Amino acid sequence: MVCQVEIEIAESDTFTCVFCASVVTKATLEEFWILKATLELCHKATYSWFVRCDEESQAAMLNSPEIRCHVFTRTQSMRPTFFTPEFRQIVAEKMNAMEDAWRETNWDAVIFVDADLIVTKSFITELVNLPQRIVLSPHHLPSALRARSITFGRFNAGFVLAKSPAFHDWWREAFVSRPDRFMEQACLDDAPGIFDAALLDQRANI
Repeated sequence: MVCQVEIEIAESDTFTCVFCASVVTKATLEEFWILKATLELCHKATYSWFVRCDEESQAAMLNSPEIRCHVFTRTQSMRPTFFTPEFRQIVAEKMNAMEDAWRETNWDAVIFVDADLIVTKSFITELVNLPQRIVLSPHHLPSALRARSITFGRFNAGFVLAKSPAFHDWWREAFVSRPDRFMEQACLDDAPGIFDAALLDQRANI
């Protein structure tokens, strides 16, 4: 079941039973700090994080008690290109970062966000209060580019909100079982057929 959602922005979010998850390497560390700072600025709150990271990123985050790191690789100073084993290794850690959070306790929701996102409005309380079990962010492409969705997937795998650990388990299995599809993203096309899903509108994926 899928519904289209238009988000009304709240003035302040202080939802405490939500964990954020991300994957960070040296190549994306500066972007992660911007993501974290903009999320806190817009929500007027500090959220806890589970981060899968490389060795150098872990060292940089040691003084941030709200960040819990799990090292999965040695320092990666360069961004790997698409379709390389190195890139596939990094995106596979998205599900693991979400799993790390769920293993801690039974949160109301876990939000995965790519390190290169920038938050411009508060959204967490609004999305967590939706009745659906997952929240996905479609690619709102112009008509001339919509054919890309066939190859790269309908949804942006850089943002996923899940209210159940069943989602990341399903996502991992879909990713591993279909290596012919585009990385961790194209398999999300099937998610609304498995989970009750809310889809964000064009303001959420610029």
